[in-house]
Amino acid sequence: MMGYERFRHMSDEDVYSLVAYLNTLDAVKNPVPRSQIAFPVSLLMKSVPQPAGHVAEPDRTNKVKYGEYLVTLAGCMECHTPAKKGTPLPGLTLAGGEKFAFPGGMTVVSANITPDLQTGIGRWSEQNFLDRFYQ
Repeated sequence: MMGYERFRHMSDEDVYSLVAYLNTLDAVKNPVPRSQIAFPVSLLMKSVPQPAGHVAEPDRTNKVKYGEYLVTLAGCMECHTPAKKGTPLPGLTLAGGEKFAFPGGMTVVSANITPDLQTGIGRWSEQNFLDRFYQ
């Protein structure tokens, strides 16, 4: 399912900016078949989402709070927090270790993205962080 539960935390201003950006893109003709959503997901899609109401702009000067805002919208916790039977393990938020098995026997383990100096990204500079995503 789409991350609608996360996106409800997006500030009104960021929603407006996203829509403005999407409106600059050329339309793409791509006919796709009608979605077939199986029960119980079909029921959840109709009953769970609720209007978000007004969402204030985050304080971009508070790096910790702004980082929390971005991590929430991006869904980082879904892959970088180890879980047991779909429930995140207490005290291990963003600590990595979640295993993802792929066909052919390959397994990828999510990284610890906490500010821990030994096992996380606590020693990274802002440039190290940016370089990781712009390789």
